[in-house]
Amino acid sequence: MIVSHSVRIFFLVCWLLIGSTVRAQVTESPNWEVTAQYPHPSHAFTQGLNYVNGALIETTGKRGLSRVLRYVPGQLPDGAIATLPRQYFGEGSVVIDDQLLWLSWQRGQAFWIDLSTGSRSNAFRYDHEGWGLALSPNKTELAVSDGTDVIRIWNQKGEVLRTILVRQGEYSWHYLNELEWIGNTIFAFVWMNEKLLAIDADSGEVKQIYDLAPLRDIQSEQQRITRHHTLNGIAYDPEDGQFFVTGKNWSTLYKIEFEGWE
Repeated sequence: MIVSHSVRIFFLVCWLLIGSTVRAQVTESPNWEVTAQYPHPSHAFTQGLNYVNGALIETTGKRGLSRVLRYVPGQLPDGAIATLPRQYFGEGSVVIDDQLLWLSWQRGQAFWIDLSTGSRSNAFRYDHEGWGLALSPNKTELAVSDGTDVIRIWNQKGEVLRTILVRQGEYSWHYLNELEWIGNTIFAFVWMNEKLLAIDADSGEVKQIYDLAPLRDIQSEQQRITRHHTLNGIAYDPEDGQFFVTGKNWSTLYKIEFEGWE
């Protein structure tokens, strides 16, 4: 069958309109603002970021370089609280009381770190990759990402209670990475995409998308970064309702006010 050029254009336009209808249920908008900047350890391959009692607790990745750092915004860490053995690649983490629960990437092993002594112990094992980790507001559940479009909800023993499929209409969001759970919203960075998603913790529906590509542009004016220095690190400050945000090996930690997610 011979299809004329005009008909091809017609079908192409229809296809684009259908695609835009599926994804237009959530409108990307620059509804965020940088309110402060702080130094960030540029050696830190950021995988997890927590803000507890006025201090940042950060976990970093790479084999042989996976560490737990603690520092006050405006300062840099003085050494590491704890490290992982060389065979483990550290990932996301959460603080529960005086303990840090820390994921590893491909080894399926979670660890407890005593934040007072730095001692490490095995927590439990899991049968998928470990990427991001977030603690529910009531501190009884954990949200876990593995680089797919699935967020698993665990109890503190690592047992799966339910799963959430992250959707924007019919579109599936994959490569979900670092997480933060505030109220009924789970925030998720998208690896190598510069997007931050605000996700309904019950349904998995994306409520808002924050395009943080301009933040990467701001950072690139301060240091040379490559595509691998992706955004990854988010922690909530309950005092002012804003978020600390940074990226892998970034020299700057940002305080950001996000609108439209509550």
